[in-house]
Amino acid sequence: MYESAGPARGAQVKWTFKTGGPIVGSAAVADRTVYIGSADNFLYALDQESGKEKWKFKTLGGRAIASTPAVADGERVRQQLRFAIQGVTLTSNQTLSFQLTRQSTTPPSPPPSGAAVIGLSGLMANGASVSTYMESGLTVSAASGPWEASTTYGNPAPFIQFYAAPGTTVAGEVRVTAGGSIFSFYSVDLYSSTTPIPYTITGLRNASPVFTVKDTLPNTFGNFRTVANPNASALIDAVSIVLTNTAGIAGRNPMGLDTIVLTR
Repeated sequence: MYESAGPARGAQVKWTFKTGGPIVGSAAVADRTVYIGSADNFLYALDQESGKEKWKFKTLGGRAIASTPAVADGERVRQQLRFAIQGVTLTSNQTLSFQLTRQSTTPPSPPPSGAAVIGLSGLMANGASVSTYMESGLTVSAASGPWEASTTYGNPAPFIQFYAAPGTTVAGEVRVTAGGSIFSFYSVDLYSSTTPIPYTITGLRNASPVFTVKDTLPNTFGNFRTVANPNASALIDAVSIVLTNTAGIAGRNPMGLDTIVLTR
């Protein structure tokens, strides 16, 4: 926290506050209170002058907060967590009342018998850069974008993700191959913290496109959604998955994927 409106040259640190995990989003300030979300699964309210904690609120199910609280008229705080939060209201005496509703999820169809599932279970270091990963004789390669491992979340954990800085657009591409062998692409689970997910999936054989699936998933509010391939019988030797991550101005946005299903 700085004395001035921002960290100008020569500004002195007024106070610091340590949470139990990384802070991804920016702080929001209203009525001399600083609101900050942390990956330790808590939303904090801190006194602007002293930095002392006024209260903290643990998210439903213990989900990390990966975006920035938004404050309007000094009273209403809304936070898109890894689920939809509706109507989080702070009254003048700092009493917290809330109604939480979880984004509904339709379980995906089970993979076909004999399918190869890339669950990324071999990723052990949270935040580690991912360039190439091998599982069950299949190779996942990061063709573009700053992909990294997340061992604290997934469908199930871990999964791979990349970030877009506030107000920017970043494209991330991964390619899956089977050492030159032929396979079919069945499905993939996609994730974004606070934004829709534009995706393009291209099946290739001998470097030539066999099929292209292009669409945009609505905002999943931090949940995973399964994208099934309508060309699941097509024989290919590589599949390209491109995600376009456009972050809002409030904070950076993580986007990623998990559970790639192929048949051979």
